[in-house]
Amino acid sequence: MARFTNQNVCNAYATYLKGTGVHRLSAAECTEVVFVNNTANPVLVYDNPVYGSAAVANVRRYVEVPAGAQFTFRGLTDSDSLTAASTSTGNDTVTYRTQFYSSFPQR
Repeated sequence: MARFTNQNVCNAYATYLKGTGVHRLSAAECTEVVFVNNTANPVLVYDNPVYGSAAVANVRRYVEVPAGAQFTFRGLTDSDSLTAASTSTGNDTVTYRTQFYSSFPQR
């Protein structure tokens, strides 16, 4: 009988968003990130490695994840190719899961 090895290593993270600065997500090898905005404010997620408060004015392409919503970003090679920024001046914590496949087993 063939032995099956699951190569889909998944990790869960929480990222602290302080103010409206852009913050890089943790580095994990993956093909997709399931981003959960469990805050009371919308969160902007960018698909480039810029971060810091000065980057917000220069970046115009983002996905706005509404408060309490979930969004899956696909086609990635690493989770740190995503950055996130709160739309609030307060402090928020968002969670996300890195994984390799959505309902697609690897052989």
